[in-house]
Amino acid sequence: MVWALLVELGDRPFDTVTMSGLATRSGIARATLHRRWGDPGAVLADAADDLLQRRMGRGIGTISRAAPDPRPSSTDLLVVHLRSLVTWLSRPETSAVLLAAMARTQHDDVLAVRTVGLWDHELDDLRRVLSRTVPAATERDIERAAESLLGAVVVRVLLRHRPLAGPGVRQLAENFIQELLWVCRRNA
Repeated sequence: MVWALLVELGDRPFDTVTMSGLATRSGIARATLHRRWGDPGAVLADAADDLLQRRMGRGIGTISRAAPDPRPSSTDLLVVHLRSLVTWLSRPETSAVLLAAMARTQHDDVLAVRTVGLWDHELDDLRRVLSRTVPAATERDIERAAESLLGAVVVRVLLRHRPLAGPGVRQLAENFIQELLWVCRRNA
């Protein structure tokens, strides 16, 4: 069913997706779809949940929690994490679901909770990586840096559809680390 939604989202805006269209794409009876999901928004919420579960299970988050102390090459762990995030956001199925979910969150409380949960997971991972990369930073500074970094990546990759690869990811990571170190020195 999620596949049918992704195909529909590739062809049209979410507001025009219907249960009839999803039934036709998926080969599942419309009555069955209505019993299980009720409306396309519920299917979208399940797709967002699926994205979160796959990201949590296979994402860099599991690596960043288990990795040894990265201080000898502090930038490397952040670069690996950002590359994973950029790759994930660049996938057509990810961008289709996230863009549709973000557009509908103000109208759907369940979807809003699930979408916020997904972004909270990404922020948690960035906070963890940044705190290991710049251990002198305060919790407040780490929070600000994580939100700024996630926002920069999301706007560039997801909303502007501009690639961020190779040296661009490393440069972004180095810039944020330098800025965080500057804040630490200023606050000391």
